Amino acid sequence: MGDHNKEILEQRDDLQDIASELGDLVGGNMDIGEQIGELGKELAEIYKLAGIELDMELSTSTQDLDWEDRLFIQQSDLNELEKNISTEINAGVKRFPKLSPLDWAVIGIAGTVASALDLLVVKIPKDTVYMKDHFQSGSKLTSWLRTLGVDNEGALNSDFLKWCEKVSKNPYDRSTHPDLRGIGFAPQTHRLHGLAHDPLFGIIFGLLDMINGSMTVLDKNGLVRVVKTFNPKTSQKVFAPLIWFAHIISDVCTSAGIPIPGWAFLQFAQFGKLGPKDRSVADISRWMYMNGYDLRHFLTMSIVPGAVEAIIMAYVLLMRLSKRPELDIPTSKATKELADIQQKLYLEKMRFFAHSIAVSGNALKICFSKGNPLAINFAEWVTFARKTVVMGVAVSRDTTPERIIRNSGVIGDKWEEIRKIPIGQIERSE
Repeated sequence: MGDHNKEILEQRDDLQDIASELGDLVGGNMDIGEQIGELGKELAEIYKLAGIELDMELSTSTQDLDWEDRLFIQQSDLNELEKNISTEINAGVKRFPKLSPLDWAVIGIAGTVASALDLLVVKIPKDTVYMKDHFQSGSKLTSWLRTLGVDNEGALNSDFLKWCEKVSKNPYDRSTHPDLRGIGFAPQTHRLHGLAHDPLFGIIFGLLDMINGSMTVLDKNGLVRVVKTFNPKTSQKVFAPLIWFAHIISDVCTSAGIPIPGWAFLQFAQFGKLGPKDRSVADISRWMYMNGYDLRHFLTMSIVPGAVEAIIMAYVLLMRLSKRPELDIPTSKATKELADIQQKLYLEKMRFFAHSIAVSGNALKICFSKGNPLAINFAEWVTFARKTVVMGVAVSRDTTPERIIRNSGVIGDKWEEIRKIPIGQIERSE
């Protein structure tokens, strides 16, 4: 493009020399010069009547050229133009859409509301005197959940639950076993250590135990043990998934309840010296389960991330409804995909920062509770971890397809703007 630029500039200088020589010639004969001037004025008036503004200096030299050629003739530095175009085309795509002040306000509101719910509603599973000195009140919502399906003495009061308990006899529901003494396996903790009682992963171990007539246990030392119990009937093995589900349903409402999904696997965490007794993570997780940190309290904890999601989603939905429909119509499949990507990134960005505020609030709650681990909102921390992973994937993604789609749209828009430029009115560079 540099050679092309040089050639155009040389041609322009030749035209200027010819114009200068013509001016000297006209200057030597005032009558001819006056006639040429009058003809030029008349020609300008004709163009004006036709709605065309004529640049007298350029019209004679550029009217026979295409408008694109005349545009580049006007440029004083084509190399600079090429540099700017290249910079624009190769510019990186923003990893995330920019948030408005209103967006940030909604994020702050969502995080603050979630933190308030965590402090005032979730609290801890039940009333506790922590470290024999600090009384801390438990969650009324969790307390209410513990009354569902049982009477005042803790026995099942629902015919359906009683039926589930009756038909779900299995080889992995043992609260004691002679081969499991001294490893933390006891009536109060057998559902934590018995992997078939996990509400998420338990079906895998439950089916294996039903088929093998065994019980799979993860003891307090982080060791997996499989002990024989009894061989169920063939009909029980056929309906093993239904039996497992019925057994989980009947156990949820009992006094010990069932553990949080995946909580039993914390017995593998045989490290750490935490708290005044220098307990490991595994020991603390056992202590938490024994003090009411079960699936019912997990449901209570879930209102914190649920509140964040509800507020953010409601805001985004209202913003969509407030826009004019024609503004959301994509011009092609590619631009539609780009719009969908940007919308998802916008939503994930708001979610991430709102959950960041919520987990910060939970950290303060733990401090206010004198470091009581029962104050940890496991549901919110898991949600925050998931959103962190999503943000990491988004930051490291390949933006080449997005840049191509963006450049295609920008080129189209800018080209239309260029075509509207009145070339004849652009002044020639000296």
